[in-house]
Amino acid sequence: FIAYKESGSAGVDYSYDGGETFKHTRVNGEVSSVALDQSDGAFYVFFNEEVEFDETKGADEARSVGVSYSLDKGKTFGSATVARNPAADLSGGFPIGAVDRAHNVYVTWSDNSNGKYEIYYSASKDKGRTWGRPVKVSSTQGVSVFPWIVAGDAGRIAVAWYGTPTQGLRRYNVPNSEWFVYLAVSINALDAAPFFEEVKVSEKPFHH
Repeated sequence: FIAYKESGSAGVDYSYDGGETFKHTRVNGEVSSVALDQSDGAFYVFFNEEVEFDETKGADEARSVGVSYSLDKGKTFGSATVARNPAADLSGGFPIGAVDRAHNVYVTWSDNSNGKYEIYYSASKDKGRTWGRPVKVSSTQGVSVFPWIVAGDAGRIAVAWYGTPTQGLRRYNVPNSEWFVYLAVSINALDAAPFFEEVKVSEKPFHH
């Protein structure tokens, strides 16, 4: 599979012969990331569904996270909304997805629905058709953005992101701040009340 941005949508090219030939299709959204179920070939394309330009802030703001999914190796695609909040900005980094060994699907993103940019994830137990409530992952940072996720056995995920303890109203406007790498790990991410162990990976800031 190759997924890429097209005008107002995502282009997906897929090959069944090791890349000798490709077929093409288009799916909803402008691709932010992709995930592949290595065991059954289910393919997922994650994106921000609604993006609006705020003239007062001079920036694009996303209102929702969506997914297009193919359970027949790219022949057909369905779509679903992962999370939507018209009052929040869900564009604190591209939505990133992962699949665990039991076919559960996860996506993580950053939004300011609680007044500051924090890291969230949602899980799907039915291969992308429906999604659970957003769960907050980050705990102490002033601003947390650009998450990345990996998955292992059922319910085991790790989420890494950039964070700063300095408070900021906008994710791209946090003056005099020092940024670090953070990581949170859960072994029960499919539970109603998952537990995360969070650590600061970098003792020294990687960005000023």
